[in-house]
Amino acid sequence: MKKQWSIVILLLVFVLSACGAQTVNVTLTKEALGGESVDEWLAAEEMKAESVVDNGDGTVTFELKKEDQQQILKEMHENLQAIDLSEFASIETVTANKDMTNVVIEVTSEEDFANSLDSFIILGLGITTSMYQSFDGKTGNDISTKIQIKEQGGDVFNEMNFPQDLAE
Repeated sequence: MKKQWSIVILLLVFVLSACGAQTVNVTLTKEALGGESVDEWLAAEEMKAESVVDNGDGTVTFELKKEDQQQILKEMHENLQAIDLSEFASIETVTANKDMTNVVIEVTSEEDFANSLDSFIILGLGITTSMYQSFDGKTGNDISTKIQIKEQGGDVFNEMNFPQDLAE
């Protein structure tokens, strides 16, 4: 009898644990919300949070259903892959690894890149990858993206870590 209760309790703990794993917490800085309230931002992004907590330190944590989080991450990857590079004179390709911690920008030549305004893409990519990592559960100093710039078929000629190198 005691053994049966042990099995029932273990099953109950397992089921309750699995239920808790159906949501994830995402922490963003209030600046990442673009000056909107959390409710306005969530509505604009067409997201529904299970709960929202103002952490009092300039960050907000909200709880999302795991399936919603996975959909957001998928869409962020798709949006990065769909960047219209025809607007950039020197940029040939932009690729990112799965967790968006490493981005490679391939350009026609170092000189073409240096003589254009195409370097502004770095800020946009840094913000996008930081948001991705936030939605993937990273916070604070754990958020970092190595952005490498290289000539097509050549070696890396410039590299930065976003956002750490912004302060320099």
